[in-house]
Amino acid sequence: MSNAGDLASDSGYVCGSAVPLSQFVNMSADVSSILPLAALWTLVWAVVWYGCALATRFLIKYVWPPSTASKENCAIYEGRNLATVVRAVVVAGHGILVLGKVSLQSNLYDPTEDMIAATDAGVFLFWTFDLADLMLGLMHGLLGLDMIVHHLVFIAASLIGTVSCFGRGHWALAASVLLSLEISTPALTYSLTMRNRVGDKHWSIKLSFLFFAVLFVLFRIFLYTFMLTRVYVHFYDATPTHWHARGYVAALLLSCGALLQYYWGLLIVKKIARQVTILVECTSTSTCRSPSFRPSKPLQRASTSDKSKLG
Repeated sequence: MSNAGDLASDSGYVCGSAVPLSQFVNMSADVSSILPLAALWTLVWAVVWYGCALATRFLIKYVWPPSTASKENCAIYEGRNLATVVRAVVVAGHGILVLGKVSLQSNLYDPTEDMIAATDAGVFLFWTFDLADLMLGLMHGLLGLDMIVHHLVFIAASLIGTVSCFGRGHWALAASVLLSLEISTPALTYSLTMRNRVGDKHWSIKLSFLFFAVLFVLFRIFLYTFMLTRVYVHFYDATPTHWHARGYVAALLLSCGALLQYYWGLLIVKKIARQVTILVECTSTSTCRSPSFRPSKPLQRASTSDKSKLG
């Protein structure tokens, strides 16, 4: 699949060398040298994943009000959501850090070595988390078809980027855009975690969903589309000749990812339109009621026997 030396960029940076814990692995410019590091980080993310489940078990039992949706009282279910927030903060931070330096660049296809290094570390953490999440999520029955497709597409695209050092460094900024997409995840996770605990009319749910919708449109629709358009328009300018075949595959995977973002965006638009319709109808007919949360059953602290067991 790859030749020795593919992990090196044209600037001389070796992909994988800036990834945390790489000092414990004998890294070289050979593709095979990333395998032990990938296995190590997949294991680390699995520990984080179950650690978040343990933390969430405490939150469900002692801090959060019980959810009216029974699956959300399961520590494994909510623990996975918390783990995705941890991943999002880490990788989005790398992406935003790189994109913040773009204005200083005269050529988008010749990023500096430190920008390639930051992108490389973020992408590596990104796809190894998704690999761990895919395995554990399937094992615990937590992933829907759309999320399985999402993970497979972005693991494949990220892996192609890593094993070719992002087209010898020239595609690093495109990869940093993918990392920045995760900036919308924390707001979405809060909304999904708390809406059935405090009610979807609660101000914090509305505010978090608003933040999520704005960030989704800005990053996952506009910025992603801009990046993908530039990838296609400037493909031959930015892609080394010997990397064209893998570049075609990467561009196709990125296109599949864009379609998934548009699908999710459509669902968001439908939800917003539904809420606006309800608001207009109740205002025009004077049937609006208090936005307070009134679940079908009183919100009482669940007993230990009612809690979903961890695992």
